[in-house]
Amino acid sequence: MSYKTFHCIFTEPKHSRFSVLLNENNGLQFVYWLELKKLGIRHLSHGEELCAQASLKPQDTIERGLLMSAAVCFEAPAAAPDMLLFENESFDQQRLADALQQKAALIVFRQCRFDLVNLEGLTLNKTCAFFDCDFAEDFRLISCRFPGNLWFCSSRFNKHFSLKSSHIEASLHLESCDFGGPGGVSLRGLEAENVYMDFGVQGCEDIVWLNEITVQGVVSIGGTFYNDIEVIGNQDDETDIQRGRIGAMYIGCELYASETANTTSIQAKLAIKNCDVGRLIINNTAIKNMALSQCETETIGLVDSTIEKDLSLSQVEFSQPESASLSMQRSSVERHMRVFNNRVVGNIVLQNSTIDGNAYFEDNELDRCKLQLNRLSASRLVFLPIQEMYVKQRYFPLSLTPKQFIVEEQENADKTAEIYCSLKNWFSDTGQLDAEDDAYFFMRQNQPHYAITRLLFGKRSI
Repeated sequence: MSYKTFHCIFTEPKHSRFSVLLNENNGLQFVYWLELKKLGIRHLSHGEELCAQASLKPQDTIERGLLMSAAVCFEAPAAAPDMLLFENESFDQQRLADALQQKAALIVFRQCRFDLVNLEGLTLNKTCAFFDCDFAEDFRLISCRFPGNLWFCSSRFNKHFSLKSSHIEASLHLESCDFGGPGGVSLRGLEAENVYMDFGVQGCEDIVWLNEITVQGVVSIGGTFYNDIEVIGNQDDETDIQRGRIGAMYIGCELYASETANTTSIQAKLAIKNCDVGRLIINNTAIKNMALSQCETETIGLVDSTIEKDLSLSQVEFSQPESASLSMQRSSVERHMRVFNNRVVGNIVLQNSTIDGNAYFEDNELDRCKLQLNRLSASRLVFLPIQEMYVKQRYFPLSLTPKQFIVEEQENADKTAEIYCSLKNWFSDTGQLDAEDDAYFFMRQNQPHYAITRLLFGKRSI
């Protein structure tokens, strides 16, 4: 692999968590700090030059930017980078519009200040980047087209921010932005390859609208959000969009598993409706309320996360039998969990988790589904109709053993007995007495007892 020259254009000022580099083709590239640290580079300042062997990271989850195998840093670059740079300047709407029309492949605004901007219908043939900028008033770029990536890293928005109905050829970078003002964030109708709104984003007092968006790749969310995050496929009749589409949505996920750089808090509601999401993965996140309805997805996964009130899934169609449809690992729902009128293809995994209130599974269509309930704690687990709890196979009424449940048993018989004991108690609480008797049988079958008691109360069939 040959060496290439990069110029550092920007480094995240608070924690130096990432840098943005300019490559030899006047393209901007994201690089995470650990890629530099493993090569002995502790910090990059803007203006420094890097001679490196680098390639693009393969994207499994929220990976982005450069993968580096060797690098040498130079404080004084051999040649100035080819770009139009505005630094520590002030812009009103007209001056920004004039700047965007200048002939340059790349325009960078660094530590600039912006007044009210409301531009509509721009079609640009250049990459734009706003680094560490202040937006004192509303900033709207509506129905605009941007080639390549659009960058707003570490910028501060004191009022409303909107990219409504805009088209971004590659990715939207909002890493470490502060939307702490009274206005909301509207990405309604946005088309992009990826949207990165993570690494310590500070949410706004109003709603974050991700309605009617089309993102083929990844939407990554991380930070603190004080109001609702809405992902609605058809908000109203204003547009012709009937259904949003997101390839994968990751909330609170890390670039490196050993870090906690993307710990997330949503202090209101996460609502996803009429939007197809390939994967929804929530990690190390606290959410007040969460509701999904009328969606199609491969898998929904919660790991080390907390729903502070209710979790609701309705009319969701799971489409990937090889994956767990719904998975909770080391997570908790502090009130009720409602799962109703869904089509579930694939296992339901509720392991090492807690539901402080009741868990309702009602009127779901289960196909090739197993329940993994190891170490699940819940006040009450309700399955209706109860027939969905049993394996769908021919059963002989004169059989000496009850019908099998769709519960996945553990290799350890004691752990399996513990699962059936919980089922027995839940069935008893809900008055499903026949199912309680069946669960009792399998509980006794997996408990170590003497031969005579096993003969009377349950004996493993051969």
